[in-house]
Amino acid sequence: MKKTAEPWDINLETVLPKITDKQQECLSFIATFFRDNQYYPSRREIAAHMGITPAAANQHIMLLEKKGYLTVETGERRNIRLTASALQRLAIDERRDDQ
Repeated sequence: MKKTAEPWDINLETVLPKITDKQQECLSFIATFFRDNQYYPSRREIAAHMGITPAAANQHIMLLEKKGYLTVETGERRNIRLTASALQRLAIDERRDDQ
């Protein structure tokens, strides 16, 4: 007899939208920067960290927002915010790194 899946048996890796290595680097940097500074990085700071242009950093931010990992508050400086999905993705990756 096949066991039915329980809600707590969900594999978040298969539910969360896939992201590229560069998007993962961007997301991890945003989280680390926030943890260390208690405010979010600017696009220029993200770009400098990743060795890309601010326009390229903005592309990563827009794609991460579209995938539900970030929200961008209009009309504010340092307007990037992590979502619950981002925190779940980062927790999965942290557990994977510990293994």
